[in-house]
Parts: sequence; structure tokens; C-alpha cells
Amino acid sequence: MKCAHLFLLLFPFLISAQSTLIDERDDTEYQVTQLGSLYWMTENLRFKANGSECPKDCDQIRFYDFEYLENVCPRGWRLPTMDEWDLFVSSFGEVEKTRMMEGNDKLYRVDFFDQFNLFESNVLEIKPYGRMEGGKLISGFFIDYWTVNPSTQDDRFHMHLAPYSLTGHGHKHHLKSNRPEEYRLFPIRCVCEEEKFERAE
Repeated sequence: MKCAHLFLLLFPFLISAQSTLIDERDDTEYQVTQLGSLYWMTENLRFKANGSECPKDCDQIRFYDFEYLENVCPRGWRLPTMDEWDLFVSSFGEVEKTRMMEGNDKLYRVDFFDQFNLFESNVLEIKPYGRMEGGKLISGFFIDYWTVNPSTQDDRFHMHLAPYSLTGHGHKHHLKSNRPEEYRLFPIRCVCEEEKFERAE
């Protein structure tokens, strides 16, 4: 894994160090940024893993099957947890926002009340590519990312990003092999702990 620090960006509650990552499996280069003690890809994973598909814009995104998520990220990297998305939320500083769990640990939601469009943020450079469903690209002003929810051990959990909200939940009824017309694939952003990233440099 090859990494190179480029420059620093200052935010109200954190320092973000931008760097590059080269995936040793296929030599694809990704931009990454540091939020707190965690590094995030600022690009979508594009590794051609089993079960992954790319109907268009393959230089920007691929969509992945939850059955093949183990080891899908580069060595030393992994899927983010639900709580780690709070690092991204914190990067918006004093923007009014509400974080809700609705009485259980299976649903995560943050609303920005039309104040800040997530797709206009340059922190993680997220764009609305939609999702794959039933073998077709479902486009819209949203994107879904595979996410880990340690409190429920739900391997089908994902984060749904719309312009002014983030919602995390599971959709097991859309991930059954006997219902191919509803089967969903989502893109991936990988993360890495600071100490592992520095050791790899």
C-alpha cells in the first residue's frame, strides 16, 4: 500500500489531512482524508470484487453485493460503522442538525433542515449515484453506502444519503436471492485507523 501526504485542511472541530492510497490489488489510486483519528476514502471503491457491478461511470463507482463484503476493502481498510458517520456529520460545524435513533439502535438519522446540501460538501466528495436494484441502476438525488452496525451485528445495514439527511437502516427484504427483481447492490467507502494508515506509509 503506497501513501503520500499532500496538505492539511482546517475544519471547526477537526483537522483533515488529505493523502493518497494505492490499492495494491489493482493499482487504483484513491484520494483519502482524515476525520479525527480515522481516514476515509473521498472516492468510491472501484475494485472488481465478486458480485460487484458497474452499469456506467466505472471510473467513479461500482456497486457491491453484501454476500461478498468481507475483505472487499484494500488491506488494512474496512467498512465504516454507523457511529463513524458522525465524524462526517461533525464536519458541518455549527449547521443546525438533529440526530435521532427513534427509540432503538437499528435506525440512525440526521436531518439538516434544508440548510446544507450533503452533495455540495467537499469533505468526502459524495455524489448522488443512486443504487443497483434488480440488476438495474436506480438513479435519483441519493446514494446508499454499505455500513456496519456493531450494536445489532446487522451485515445488511447501509447508510442512505439524500441532500439534507443521512438515514441508516437495514433492508433484509431487498437482499433475498429468491427475489432477484428487488435485490440491491450498494457502493462502498472504506476507512482506516490513523495508526494503521501511518504504518503503511
